[in-house]
Amino acid sequence: MEARGKEDQNKMGQFKIQLKMAVQALGTLFGGCTLLIFPVLYFSGEIDLESLILPLVFMLPLTYYSYKGLRTSYREILKFHVENTSSAFYMKNIDLEILVANKFGGRNLDKLDDDQAQEAKLYLRMLKNMEKGYGANPKKLLQQYDTEQLQSEWERREQEREAEKRRKREEREAKREEREAEKRRKREEREAEKRRKREEREAKAKQLKQEILEDLKEKYLHLEDIDKYVKEALKGVYSIGMPAEFLRYFFPGEYPGANKKERVRKDKVSFTVQYESLGENIRGNIKYKKEFSVENDLIVGWEDIN
Repeated sequence: MEARGKEDQNKMGQFKIQLKMAVQALGTLFGGCTLLIFPVLYFSGEIDLESLILPLVFMLPLTYYSYKGLRTSYREILKFHVENTSSAFYMKNIDLEILVANKFGGRNLDKLDDDQAQEAKLYLRMLKNMEKGYGANPKKLLQQYDTEQLQSEWERREQEREAEKRRKREEREAKREEREAEKRRKREEREAEKRRKREEREAKAKQLKQEILEDLKEKYLHLEDIDKYVKEALKGVYSIGMPAEFLRYFFPGEYPGANKKERVRKDKVSFTVQYESLGENIRGNIKYKKEFSVENDLIVGWEDIN
């Protein structure tokens, strides 16, 4: 019902413009014929000067204003067709520039005066921008919006586009920060796990060394300087005369040492042994930093060999 009412209203508006054009066309035609015929009659001697002047006085303004009104009505009917026609064929087969010119009351842009042409070109540029930037149908926009409304619609869509860009940018930033936070969390978890395992190893090593030291103290309780050796061991110091088995305390992971070379004599048993691994050399052999000399199970010396 609403669409039917709008269609009837459009038809009535078109009829009024066409009726006005018909009256103006008749006035232009009648005035033009009069202005043409009366001078011919005068020069042919059919009428006198007074009979010529009187029609001219009345017909000149009538012809001028009828023609001027006819041009204005023509522009109105062009604009009416652009804004109110429902003919898809009409809109599809008319060039956009001509439709814009028709909307502003001319047959083409070159026929408009300076102000109208400037506004029409601005309007045409906005239509093309809307088509290129948003995929909008410029001919439908032409029917819906005047210059100010189209400018407002363009600004609204630009604001929406900027808001969408800003939203997507904020989403990307939020996701990036979330990924960075997740990486930090996992890194902290790994570091915490490494720290926990290291602390566990250190605690176990400390407990093991404590057990080893207690075992050594009990085993060598008969030695006069055992308390001194225990105190030195707690400080991480080895000394001459210390039982060689104390090396188990200093190097629990390497005991009983490497590259042991033993010499047996009548009155003593001696050997050298290497500790404190430095890793493999280019030949794949493990190198050690210190070599200890032991006689009768007591440390008698050491040296740095690497």
